Amino acid sequence: MTKILKKLWNGHYSLSKSYWFFGNIVPLIFFIILISLALLFQENALDALLNQQFVPKGLYERVILLFITFLFLIYSIISTVGIWRSANHYTGRRYWSVIAKFAIVLALFTYLKDIFKFFV
Repeated sequence: MTKILKKLWNGHYSLSKSYWFFGNIVPLIFFIILISLALLFQENALDALLNQQFVPKGLYERVILLFITFLFLIYSIISTVGIWRSANHYTGRRYWSVIAKFAIVLALFTYLKDIFKFFV
């Protein structure tokens, strides 16, 4: 696992693999797990979903969600840096590397916004 993250951090994966797999599929899996657990920890999951407030009442549940959120934030930073570096190494058409850089920075800000919106 650390070997994969180190290779990602250094930008040694192709831009397409870095962007699509590490920048889209893995974060989607994180969010599905996070939202599923947050809903599982709710007394009334439908109200939490409709109000978009996922802070559970119990300390144990909060610690679990905070831990997974913290892991996701660390992963987001690693993947953003890795995709940026993959874009720097990209030898194809320049606009793909520019679009990838713009998209990952926008995604990172969106992740942060969503985390604060749903869990704070």
